[in-house]
Amino acid sequence: MDNDLDRVRASWEQRAVESGASLSGVLLRNLSENANRTLDEWHATILRDALLPEVRTGARVLDLGCGYGRLSRVIASARPDIDVIHFRYNAAHPGAETDIFPHLPAANRSGLVSFTATSWGQLLKPSKALPGERIPTATDCYRFVMSRPEVDVCLSGPGNATHMDEALRALELGPMNAEELAWMRRVGAAVAGKTLVATP
Repeated sequence: MDNDLDRVRASWEQRAVESGASLSGVLLRNLSENANRTLDEWHATILRDALLPEVRTGARVLDLGCGYGRLSRVIASARPDIDVIHFRYNAAHPGAETDIFPHLPAANRSGLVSFTATSWGQLLKPSKALPGERIPTATDCYRFVMSRPEVDVCLSGPGNATHMDEALRALELGPMNAEELAWMRRVGAAVAGKTLVATP
């Protein structure tokens, strides 16, 4: 059974890397972008018109394992009184910067939990590196995420003592400066298959 789970996980991770926030990657793989957009709009309509009216004022929603937060953005936009507290955010998948963060209440919000800071390890792969740019470490990935004031918790999954040290080092170093953030954005864009020109 573990092999089956590993294959499913590997398939979803590859889809996320290939598609980023593209609907063809997060909904049904063999449908066109237009068909998936229609499904996405249908999901959003059901959520907005049928489910959200039933959710009490000030409720908290945990969006767990739901891709890049496509339904979280609907909740955050349609019902700012509801706290959305779990979403994917990293340099390769920065969609929360436009889809979630701007819609958060200014005060009295729940803590926000971000997951997959390393983009399932894709940001750490030498094969994904930009020529002339250094390869990020897990520490860099955690710092990138935690540089956002909206993020209260950045989940990490240390598999050994070295991984734990990398996570703790991010806390020691603190947020990235503007130059470091720009570098991580270039690396993230390359991993996501987008074009950003590296600066010398």
